Parts: sequence; C-alpha cells; structure tokens
Amino acid sequence: MDREDRVLQAFAKYSTVPVINLETITHPCQELAHALALQEHFKTTDLRGKKFVLTWTYHPKPLNTAVANSALTIATRMGMDVTLLCPTPEYALDERYLGWARDNVAESGGSFRMSHDITEAYTGADVVYAKSWGAIPYFGRWEQEKPIRDAHRHFIVDEAKMALTNNGVFSHCLPLRRNVKATDGVMDSPACIAIEEAENRLHVQKAVMAMLANQ
Repeated sequence: MDREDRVLQAFAKYSTVPVINLETITHPCQELAHALALQEHFKTTDLRGKKFVLTWTYHPKPLNTAVANSALTIATRMGMDVTLLCPTPEYALDERYLGWARDNVAESGGSFRMSHDITEAYTGADVVYAKSWGAIPYFGRWEQEKPIRDAHRHFIVDEAKMALTNNGVFSHCLPLRRNVKATDGVMDSPACIAIEEAENRLHVQKAVMAMLANQ
C-alpha cells in the first residue's frame, strides 16, 4: 500500500492543479536541494563521474526509505558513480528503485553497485550521503530486525571514514542525531554541507512552483 502512494495518487487524479510530493515513498524535493548543494560545492552543474556513496546509518528506530529512494534516483540520473552501502542484503532498497538506478546509469553513463564493505565504499568518494532506513523484509516486524540493526552501529559516519574519501563532502537531509548517525567532528567540519542543503529547500521549492505555474 505504501509503495502505491495511494493518497498522493488520489490527490493527483482529482486535482485540477499540480500536486507536489513533499514526502511519501519518495522525497524528490529534498534531493533536488541536495543536488543543488552539490552543484554549488563543486561549482559545476555537471556531476558526472563523481563517486557518490549513499550509506545506511544506525538509528534506534527503523525509518522509512523515502530519502534514500530519491537520493539513489537523482544521483544515478545525474551520471554519478553511485555505491549503495548497507550492512546486509536485507537493507537493500525496494527493487523498483534499484531498477530505476540501473536504467538511469544506462542512459547517463554513470555506474551503480551495492556494497557491504565500509572501507571499500568510502575510499576515494567525492560525496557521502547518510540516511537510516528499515530493512524491507522485516517491515512490520521491527523487534526481529532490531538485533541486526543494533549490530551495525559502526556504520556511523566518522572522521576515520571521511579520511578515506577524496576530500569528500558529507550531507544528510536533517534532522540528524549527532554521534548516532554522524559524529560531531563530521557535522562541524568544513566537509559538511547539510545546512546548505537545508537552505536550498527554499530555492528549489520556489523553482518547482514557478515552473508549474508557468505551464
């Protein structure tokens, strides 16, 4: 039912004006803001060839996959070399979004792969984007997932991992639990562009509304 976005689709079906998805099973507005922050940081609109790591991080509660779904979609769409880093195969995203990622790189010239190796994934990365999400096979059975989740607290984004990157930038959709998802050292470093991403929500939302109003 969640996958079908029934509420949003019902609004779109009966609405006489455009409907903007602010977050359902995907979060496109957030990831437009993230993409803009990356373009601003790298001073180019062309992000092809950048190594982008979308990493799962520990959180005491199993959160939804919306931001991760959209981050994977937009990063592959923009031609980046994307690694989905997650603890075990059970934390892979919905096959629909994995399929979109594969289709995107076929068109954009980028690449996509999934990894469970922290060191290998971080090494040489230009971008590290962190998000927590629940393991889909355990949907509705959170207590059974909890031991797996608790065993992977070391997926936190810390200074040692960021030191493996290519002077990479770090971001997160916010809010973020400090020293749970990422350390203070990462959040307060010049590499963190999470605040810039948050600010860009205003700018990309205005751009989306302006575009729709002019159609």
